[in-house]
Amino acid sequence: MDLQDIGEFELIRRIRRQVKNSRQVLQGIGDDAAVLRHDKKSHLLLTTDALVENVHFRRDWSSPEQIGRKAVEVNVSDIAAMGGLPTAALVSLILPASTDPLFVERIYRGIRRRCRHYRIDLVGGNISRGKELSISITLLGRVERDRLCLRSGAGPDELVCVTGKLGKGQAGLMLCSSGDMDKDADKAGPFLRPRARLQEGRAIARFATSLIDISDGLVGELHRLMDASGVGFLIDAATLPLHPLTKLVDDDPRRLALFGGDELELLFTIRKKDLRRLKVRSTIIGRTTRERRISVQGWPGQEDARTVMDREGYDHFLRRPRSSRTRS
Repeated sequence: MDLQDIGEFELIRRIRRQVKNSRQVLQGIGDDAAVLRHDKKSHLLLTTDALVENVHFRRDWSSPEQIGRKAVEVNVSDIAAMGGLPTAALVSLILPASTDPLFVERIYRGIRRRCRHYRIDLVGGNISRGKELSISITLLGRVERDRLCLRSGAGPDELVCVTGKLGKGQAGLMLCSSGDMDKDADKAGPFLRPRARLQEGRAIARFATSLIDISDGLVGELHRLMDASGVGFLIDAATLPLHPLTKLVDDDPRRLALFGGDELELLFTIRKKDLRRLKVRSTIIGRTTRERRISVQGWPGQEDARTVMDREGYDHFLRRPRSSRTRS
């Protein structure tokens, strides 16, 4: 048996069972960011994410500045999914010895610009030699105690909502994979230049019962919410807000919205009475249920049918990934 047999998420579950933290840790493994008790008014947030060449990006698709930008945005998205604000970052680079120093400087230019945008201090990091280029950012943030929103708070008979348009990340990846980047570079922008929903996350966290970003696909993140909150989900595929790009690359754009990743949109549950108070543009795509399963209705030709989805989203290790999403 190896990691291709058990997959990324089973590996995380096994690691989580071994870890015992002190009372300082309010939330450890199992959310978008770790939460550490800080003072009477706020908590500390810690998250880390890595981009690996030929897994998360390719040099013939992305400029160095875009690679650096994306490395920051995926981490800021984790802070956004907790209702917090990012404050400081550490950057770790693994570089082949043949790497052009100017290329590295341009990566840092992209990192620096996005950190300046989010008012994040770059406070250190590490550089090491390796066979493939990878960028790992550890991001520190903070969140007020009354604004912290975890994955575990959803209850039955609540609304399920998302920000923005779905499917654009996977659609952009498909365009990049098509090989004609001179023609498709602008269209693939949502994949090459994703943007975290930081301010939206701040506003949503005040009213939502659970919150998560859609980095590994909508259905995959629903599974994470189900595991954490103990509720199920009924999703209406007809209500999914589809990005126009999805209709250019797939005959079934709803599939991209359900299983595509690299969205950095936010998925949240909220009580009906609280949705009226939320001043963030979002789309209701379903509701929570007492039965722990994920069902989808509203497919073309099967509007009255319900399909139970048992997939967990993109997985780095499984031989047969449970998502239709692929990475090159």
